[in-house]
Amino acid sequence: MERVKGWKVLGPGESLNLATISDRILAQDAGSYDYWAYYYPPGMTKGDEEVLQKAGIDYPKKELGSAHVKFVKKR
Repeated sequence: MERVKGWKVLGPGESLNLATISDRILAQDAGSYDYWAYYYPPGMTKGDEEVLQKAGIDYPKKELGSAHVKFVKKR
C-alpha cells in the first residue's frame, strides 16, 4: 500500500499530461512514428482493494488500451 501514496489521483473529468506526443516527436529525427498505450491494473490483495475503496480511490480494474496515433515528421 506504500506505493499508493505516490499515485496521482484524478477526479471525474480531470486529466494528466506528462509529456505531449508532439514534444517527443520534435526530439526525434525525420520519420513516421506510431504511438499507443496500454494500462495494466496493479496486482493487489482483496484487502488492499477494500482499503482503496474506503478511501474513495477508484481505478480501472481491467486492462485498457488507447487508439493508435501516427505522426510523420519531415526533415
